[in-house]
Amino acid sequence: MSNALPRLRMDLDFMPSPDPERPGLVIRDPFHYSDVMLIVPPPLVPLLEMFDGQTTGNELRELLMRMTGDPNVDQVEANFLGMLSSAGFLHDEVFEQKRETRHREFAAAPVRAASHAGAAYPAEKEEARNLFTEYMQGDEPYEDGNLLAIAAPHVSPFGGFDCYRAAYRALRPEHRERTFVILGTSHYGEPDRFGLTRKNFVTPFGEAVTDTALVDELAAAAPGAVEMEDYCHATEHSIEFQVAFLQHTLDGPARTSSLLGLDGRPMMTGGLLGPDGRPLSGSQGHQIKILPILCGAFAHSIYEGGMPEDNPDVARFLGALGEMAARRSRDLVFVLGVDMAHMGQRYGDQITALAGEPEMNEVEQRDRARIAALCSGDAKGYWELVQQNQDDLKWCGASPFYAFAKALPNARGSLRRYGQWNIDEASVVSFAGMTFTH
Repeated sequence: MSNALPRLRMDLDFMPSPDPERPGLVIRDPFHYSDVMLIVPPPLVPLLEMFDGQTTGNELRELLMRMTGDPNVDQVEANFLGMLSSAGFLHDEVFEQKRETRHREFAAAPVRAASHAGAAYPAEKEEARNLFTEYMQGDEPYEDGNLLAIAAPHVSPFGGFDCYRAAYRALRPEHRERTFVILGTSHYGEPDRFGLTRKNFVTPFGEAVTDTALVDELAAAAPGAVEMEDYCHATEHSIEFQVAFLQHTLDGPARTSSLLGLDGRPMMTGGLLGPDGRPLSGSQGHQIKILPILCGAFAHSIYEGGMPEDNPDVARFLGALGEMAARRSRDLVFVLGVDMAHMGQRYGDQITALAGEPEMNEVEQRDRARIAALCSGDAKGYWELVQQNQDDLKWCGASPFYAFAKALPNARGSLRRYGQWNIDEASVVSFAGMTFTH
């Protein structure tokens, strides 16, 4: 239809305004094609339904006239349409230009810059180090022989630091030279695809080196399942937060607090610390090695049935990942950046979700059933639990967990800490700190 209004992008974030002084619907772009955040006032929210790619401008004006009782609504229409378009929220030429520019900039960038520093955690190194040191205080470190993997949240660190700490306490000085295979949730990536990049990751703690040989190996083994130089890496937090915790735990001054012996004193193992408790000369420059993988949702399997590996491309990727893990078992540690349930009004539920209330106690029981299946190595049983009610728990970490369980079927897990956090007054995210061994 030539005079139809452009479609509103459905990959945007929509949520109620948290500001009682400015009620309405908040719209923002998780891809950062646009840095604009709009608050649409309540009377104008129904207008958004008109941007479906089929409704015409005449129909929009008719609705405005019925809403206002004023036949002179052309300026209101033009302002509303212009606001959405200039923000990059419509499928039109403005958006296409913004998207093309962002993709081109990411492809040309020499590194993957920290996109959440300054918001979810400090952008300045010393401030970040002090805060992460705070986060890591509390639990005693523990030995987990033959450590194969850890699973930590990817919720904002200030909301889930107890579970981050529970996972990262398992890392020891001898793990510093391993390559960390980070399986992160791709919140906005294509289903049944794995996002790869050859770029190094930069955080306030420094630069983590991506093992490009392993990236290329996976890309060659399962090209149909891979999105190479996936733009989602530019904005995704599920890997960035893990890189920052890895760097803090294993690289530089933060080791004085995050790597302690069983007596609570700084460890001297491997020459990491001198007699004064400070890093030995040269150790501060160590760069961790990573293999960052974003896991798209296995949506078809959840909604239509069957197993994720029924898709032959997914099967090839998981097979290649498993073969790599078996061949390099002494060189790799897996890190899963995964949250669990998402409940409440922010996530489309009618209930007001409050951590610790009866509804969330039931969610915890169901979370723990899935965790138990993962810990026992029962990938099939775990996925059947995910498929129940088409994953009404909305585990955004479902696909990284399953990818790990299928690629490394002999892994056995331990739940170190489970947590729930009210991300707002009506919505809860759950997560856990876990370890896996051979």
